[in-house]
Amino acid sequence: PVVASPVGVHSDIVCDGVNGFLARNESEWTEKLQLLRRDAGLRQRLGAAGRRTVEERFTVDRAVELVAGVLKGIM
Repeated sequence: PVVASPVGVHSDIVCDGVNGFLARNESEWTEKLQLLRRDAGLRQRLGAAGRRTVEERFTVDRAVELVAGVLKGIM
């Protein structure tokens, strides 16, 4: 599972508490990392959800679909 600062595309990719955590300051980083350290089930759920996000949005196959859609749109 991921813990990221809510900057740039992180806020578009990470849905806080669903497929990872967003941490805005040092205390949130500490809190989120401790949650993950203590809860194996939470690590599993967030990790699996994060993987699904990557597979749905950032694979080569997905990129090919997006580019093909753009090309079809301009033809």
